[in-house]
Amino acid sequence: MLQRPEVVDYFPNLEVRGGRIVKVEDTKVIPMEDAASTEPLQLYLNPTLDDVEDAEVIAAAKLIHWTGAHPEARLLQAQHMINTARRLVTESDKRLGLDGIGADICCVVMDVRHQGRAGFDDLQAALRAKKPFEALLEVGGHGEPERVKNLKAALDTRRDGLKKKKWSRSMGDFV
Repeated sequence: MLQRPEVVDYFPNLEVRGGRIVKVEDTKVIPMEDAASTEPLQLYLNPTLDDVEDAEVIAAAKLIHWTGAHPEARLLQAQHMINTARRLVTESDKRLGLDGIGADICCVVMDVRHQGRAGFDDLQAALRAKKPFEALLEVGGHGEPERVKNLKAALDTRRDGLKKKKWSRSMGDFV
């Protein structure tokens, strides 16, 4: 997104240099990420987790406007999440054996992994349950009951269609 031409309208002091995000202030270049952390970038966008500050509101508003005003930006965001989901399911398949498992189950596994709610041992135990979908929804949910509730509601209306798609290890996709 930071390499899109309209970035100057939204985050004019952020750039990508050497494959990493930096903040440019006059002649000073400040790294906002490295191989180990994106903490400086996170703090730039959201200075603290204690309150909703002006910087956080403004950054969110800019991103929302950018997304709404530029279809290419929406496409980039959607493609990024598709790639992230595919990577998470591929990694999970190696540990959990998801080949041939329905997209409904894989979607919950991916969400747990994406949110960092639990590890592979908990996911494996849930997959072995009599009702794996329901068991997976509970994995790591004690700390985030609203997340689980919203995920379940979103999947309930789509579950029949998702069940028809199966993860294919050889294709690295749902078929």
